Amino acid sequence: MLCALIQNNTVTAIIDLSQDQIPILGAIFEQVIDITSLNPQPIVGWLYDGSNIYNSTWKITKLAFESRLTTAEEAGIIGFALANYNNTGNPTLQGQALTIFALLRRQSNATYVDLQRSDTIAGVNALVSFGLLTSGRATTILTTPPALSEIYNG
Repeated sequence: MLCALIQNNTVTAIIDLSQDQIPILGAIFEQVIDITSLNPQPIVGWLYDGSNIYNSTWKITKLAFESRLTTAEEAGIIGFALANYNNTGNPTLQGQALTIFALLRRQSNATYVDLQRSDTIAGVNALVSFGLLTSGRATTILTTPPALSEIYNG
């Protein structure tokens, strides 16, 4: 059976075990839990609260982060940045456009997006302050727990 080995309330390993191996590893680990039938399947790093194993990571792939935006939102953000990049007549709009380009550059250089990092939150909130996202959409983008397909596994 597929089992999660729990230490410090964290899944530290996932291995196939026979029924007779469970007590042996149970003497070493805090918990050995049969996860064969769980869907989604836990991965190393998930947490155990005494009764449930759950996703503890808020690190998602860059594509997953971009996919949290609708096509219209993404087009609006890029369109706004392109339209105002050279807007010397309105330094505020030009500054907002440059901020967007800086955020996009930072994301393109990142390995993953951590939805709980302060700079990620600040970047999404900047889009709200520029009128490019609603505060409700920003909250949804930042606080929806990552689906298994979104999690960065690097």
